[in-house]
Amino acid sequence: MKAEALKWVDHDYWVHKQAYLGFMVKASKGKHQTPVYRRFDQFFDYEGAVKKVENKKEDSRFEGIAKLIKKGE
Repeated sequence: MKAEALKWVDHDYWVHKQAYLGFMVKASKGKHQTPVYRRFDQFFDYEGAVKKVENKKEDSRFEGIAKLIKKGE
């Protein structure tokens, strides 16, 4: 499961990179059009996304039910 999650982080990185580069190509110096994110790492935190996947613990099958029971008490 972790490998699949990391694969999706790589996919999200690629999608964000394409969006960022697409904007940078269209950006011009005239008419005050400046990017909100000057560097790509401000736009997408790849290392943060990887850490989030690596630190995520495996959920048990019944964890959602346990939360509902606790909420009802």
